[in-house]
Amino acid sequence: ELAGDHKACTQLSMLGTYDGDGWGVAAAYDKLRGGPGIRFEDLNASKYYDLRTTLNGYVNVFNGRIGIGWIGRKHESATRYRQSISWVSLTQELAPLIHLDATLYRVNRRHSNDDAWFPVARLRYLLSARTNPYATAGYMDNQGAPALSVDGQSPSVAGTKQLGIALGIRHN
Repeated sequence: ELAGDHKACTQLSMLGTYDGDGWGVAAAYDKLRGGPGIRFEDLNASKYYDLRTTLNGYVNVFNGRIGIGWIGRKHESATRYRQSISWVSLTQELAPLIHLDATLYRVNRRHSNDDAWFPVARLRYLLSARTNPYATAGYMDNQGAPALSVDGQSPSVAGTKQLGIALGIRHN
């Protein structure tokens, strides 16, 4: 906070969750205001802010879980935009030791054709309670200007598609 500008460089965050018998919901709110010298996405004045809201939930069905969620982002600055990420997911026990996790994500920049679709699937084999080998596959479909990569690190070109496959062993 700055003397003479009580909004500058302030942040407000809230989170609420509820887990019931076989279901749950969560909601979060986060607003970050800018100020002089701030370099994060041109939030260089207190009138500028980055606001993120999320809502999500799940329900357990049969031997699995179905989830759904949404993250909304409103960025007010010299380069203002609105964007959202939504998803639907499924975790299913296919056999006592084999589990499937699958999620479909959609990234949407409002008032434009700049979207991306990202289906991901993972197959796990439970060797023990702490160890499981897995195979994961994801496909990033950028439409318009996005250049998102399937792994979040590799270079990508606007409007392109990428396929990623990973094999590994998880132990915790």
